[in-house]
Amino acid sequence: MPNKVKVLYIAGLGRSGSTILGNTLGQVEGFTHVGEFLEFWGILASGQVPCGCGVPVVACKMWNDVLREAYGGRDESLIAQMLEFRNLEARDRACLRAMTSRGVTLQRRLAKPLAELERVYRAIQRVFNCEVIVDSSKRSMYACILQLADGIDPYILHLTRDPRAAAYSFLRKRVKDGRLVWTRDINPLNASLKWNFQNSVIEVLSKRFRHRPLHLRYEDFVANPRRSLQRILNFVDETRSSLPLQEEHSLNLEAQHTVSGNPSRFVTGNVELRENHAWKNEMKRRDRMLVTAATWPLLIKYGYPLGLEASGGKELQS
Repeated sequence: MPNKVKVLYIAGLGRSGSTILGNTLGQVEGFTHVGEFLEFWGILASGQVPCGCGVPVVACKMWNDVLREAYGGRDESLIAQMLEFRNLEARDRACLRAMTSRGVTLQRRLAKPLAELERVYRAIQRVFNCEVIVDSSKRSMYACILQLADGIDPYILHLTRDPRAAAYSFLRKRVKDGRLVWTRDINPLNASLKWNFQNSVIEVLSKRFRHRPLHLRYEDFVANPRRSLQRILNFVDETRSSLPLQEEHSLNLEAQHTVSGNPSRFVTGNVELRENHAWKNEMKRRDRMLVTAATWPLLIKYGYPLGLEASGGKELQS
């Protein structure tokens, strides 16, 4: 039997820095970052989403090579089947109940899509000539489902960011060349509930994971990228790889073949990780207090301050 496919899965809430972390890891020798791969099947069906290289995913040579390697080419019936699997995964609470009480039943139910996931991840490994696939889908349930695939060896990187910074990021409107390019209408309370849920699922199910999850605060990553990246390489037992940093807080990003994710996945060239605590000055005090009150148990657990002082760290964009 061939070796299992090593997948470094970034789990956590959106707006937590997974894009810049994933793209940085994607430049480590032997690693490739595929972005939010959970969305791959829907993107194949719609044909509208650009790959991180700039061309539509459906027209990207690398992804067409993956489909040929895995299935002999594009398979419409398979895409429809995997979209049904994607919709099952989206029902977080139902899947959580299944994982905690009927894991074997769930594995039988998902036997076919799990086999297809293993096939496509193995094809990615061959086409991209990599040892480690970095998947930044973030959804906690997908992390759980990957544990059920016999041919996949998932390492869960539990990424957190101060929930007040994440909530503020959801409130910000992104403008480019005078046009609104991206926004999501998530209020601070909903952002807090999502932050609690996504992180709590990992805490609850971590004992069921094959490898104990590695927790990394985004603030620690940008404050000391070298140390954080070395921790990750140690975690996945790839210590021979060299780090892509030019200086302690800069790197030269090349285009990544990411299928989905934050628009910052298209950023290339020299990138400086810079400090940004805009939420402390620009976020409404009542919103900060609401998020703090709603998330304080995990705030304490993850070492974030309950007060409004800076929690350390730098960021590129999120």
